[in-house]
Amino acid sequence: MITNGTLSYKTVTGGGIDENGDPIPVTGTWSDPIECFIGPNINKRKYKDRTFSMPTFEILIEMRAFDADIIRMTTERGKDMGEFQVQAIQFLNIANRVKITV
Repeated sequence: MITNGTLSYKTVTGGGIDENGDPIPVTGTWSDPIECFIGPNINKRKYKDRTFSMPTFEILIEMRAFDADIIRMTTERGKDMGEFQVQAIQFLNIANRVKITV
């Protein structure tokens, strides 16, 4: 697969109440980078002179178990693209890829 960047996904641990009744803080950690292909989603719709944007990017990674709510992406040249909320995950079995829409 041709790649043009990497993504990392955030895993969240903690939360709740300990045996003393004190809150347990929630902490997030980032996974190791996964090589990916990042493509723009250029579909846009107009609504009463305001732009409503559809999902921003479609990302492809090699087939693997994948379940995440938040990812961050970096270009192949090391530029941080930011953090994004995952909108959809689709397993493309025939192509042996996972498509992530953010």
